[in-house]
Amino acid sequence: MCRAVDRLSHLCVALNLTPQDFADRMGLPLRRANRVLRPTRAPSRKLIARVLGAFPQVAPTWLLIGEGPVLLPTTLLGNYIAVNYGHTTQINCSCTGTISALQAHLLEKERLIQHLLQHAT
Repeated sequence: MCRAVDRLSHLCVALNLTPQDFADRMGLPLRRANRVLRPTRAPSRKLIARVLGAFPQVAPTWLLIGEGPVLLPTTLLGNYIAVNYGHTTQINCSCTGTISALQAHLLEKERLIQHLLQHAT
């Protein structure tokens, strides 16, 4: 399990992102992104919510408490990836159970983001 202060830099490694890539995706100046990636304290709730919004493939549980996989599982359904950056596309397949589970995952993530934003200090 990695420490809270190390998770964002670990995320960049997992997603093969440079600090500039991270800054661009987060909508931050590079200088601020560098401070976020080399913190001296745990990220704020507001920052966590922003990361979850910018990187929908990140597992919220891992980002918050460091447990489980870094990324949400994806399922290949033909040439379609079931976790598609916050959207589920209707497909012609008998995989409705998988799609329903992924939709529930996305809804839970949205609820978590809203909760973090409401309680951000």
